[in-house]
Amino acid sequence: MARSFDLDKIAASFAQLASESPKIFQNMGIPSPVATRMERAIVYTSNTRRFARALTLLNFGRELAGRELTQQEVADLHSLSWLVEVYSGSAIISDDLMDNSTNRRGRPCWHLLPETGQRATNDASLLRSAVFILLNHLFGHLPCYGGLLDSFLTNSFFLDAGQDYDAWLSNENFSTSWTHEQCERLGIIKSGWVLTLPALLALHYFGLGAEINVTQTTEILDPLGRLYQVRNDYDDIFGHLEEVGRVGTDIQENKCSWAIVEALRICNEEQRQELQQNVGKGDKDSAAKAQEFIRSLPITARFQEEERSCVAQLRGKVEEIDDSQGLKKSALYSVISCYLREFL
Repeated sequence: MARSFDLDKIAASFAQLASESPKIFQNMGIPSPVATRMERAIVYTSNTRRFARALTLLNFGRELAGRELTQQEVADLHSLSWLVEVYSGSAIISDDLMDNSTNRRGRPCWHLLPETGQRATNDASLLRSAVFILLNHLFGHLPCYGGLLDSFLTNSFFLDAGQDYDAWLSNENFSTSWTHEQCERLGIIKSGWVLTLPALLALHYFGLGAEINVTQTTEILDPLGRLYQVRNDYDDIFGHLEEVGRVGTDIQENKCSWAIVEALRICNEEQRQELQQNVGKGDKDSAAKAQEFIRSLPITARFQEEERSCVAQLRGKVEEIDDSQGLKKSALYSVISCYLREFL
């Protein structure tokens, strides 16, 4: 039976990588205050509670290798996992700014810290740029560097496009014509990377970045990332601060949220009008009315069915993959298992 990965060692690696980052930036001529601020932003926005993305990458890599990983491989995959967290931190800062969020993981959003404010806009850009500087520093000498770079660049483009699509849908007046297809496309573009990127990095690291492997991995794991977004949308309305670590804003911000779209699919015309009167108004009273109404609908049962159906479909797709270029079913199954274990 494969050994589980040591979370304390992952945490120690992340802390060491973060502490070493200012020196890398300063050696490039970046002033010390800027380099130190970047380190603080990296640490503040990293998810070091469950290390879900790190475990995804490590388990996927071990299954690809078909053996226990060497000490160097574990160290390298720790570094790649940390870079994914830096990348995620950039996305989190931008997302919280766009959504006017107040809390993230049980504490104030980065832009609400007294010394941050509007500087957060540039901080998000700095962290995104830092990913590529650090990637080159850590992996630029390895044959896999090109594939690693391409994975970050491609997923970065889709994330930004997803954010823009999200903003476009939200800027429309509350639309009773929002569709399941729009919501699904938004989830894949905006959040597909959450599970796909760690897997692609492992593929390239182990020299298995053949086009067919990248395509199959993306086609299977992007929908799992969408399911992660569905869970996020569900928690925004049905979750509680002490459980999900944030205050939901999807109703106030007029988001094309899975939970809201599902409510529209269930509602009769009179109920649709009630939603229209309270969604996207920006005030807490209207949002509370809409939230209470949506919570009265059988959305929880529909979410559970959505998750069950999606996971079943993806497991079926895993069984049909072409493994001639080294992609393993067990590796893909490990990501599905990690999602069910670590992301819920």
